[in-house]
Amino acid sequence: MRSVVVLRPSRARGVRAGEPRAAVGRYLDALKIGNPALMRLAPGAKYIENRKELPVGEGLLRSGLELDFHRSFLDAEACETFTEIIHTGSHPYVIGTRLKVADGNIAEIESLVTDRDDWLFNAENYLKYSRRRSGTFSPRPGAAAGRP
Repeated sequence: MRSVVVLRPSRARGVRAGEPRAAVGRYLDALKIGNPALMRLAPGAKYIENRKELPVGEGLLRSGLELDFHRSFLDAEACETFTEIIHTGSHPYVIGTRLKVADGNIAEIESLVTDRDDWLFNAENYLKYSRRRSGTFSPRPGAAAGRP
C-alpha cells in the first residue's frame, strides 16, 4: 500500500514540480532492490542511519526489503520529504526516512530504523494501524515550516 501527501505547493527556487516525489520513488526502488545506484545523488550526498553517518549503500540500503507499506509526506517548498516504511519479513523493520532534495538529486538521506530489539516494537501492529489511517493531511491555513 502506498500513499503520498503533498504538504505545500512548490514555491522554492530551483525546485521543479515532482522532484521530491521522484526522489522518494527512486529511494524506495533502491531500498526494495538493495541497489543505491538507482538513486540520483547530489555530489557529497550524506546517508545517516540511526544518527550515524555511513557511506551511501551501507546499512539498510544494501539489504533489499519487501515494503509492506509506505506513506510519504512531501514538502515541495523546503524540497524535503518524510517517508514511513514498514517491512514485516523475517527481520521486521519500521523506518522513518527524511530526504533532502537539491536540483532533482538526493542530497541527504536520514533514516531512523527500528526493529524487533527495540522497546515496544511490533511491526505487524504498526502495519495494521497505519493501513487504517487516512492518507490525507490538511495543514493549518497560513502554517509554515518551523512555525507553530
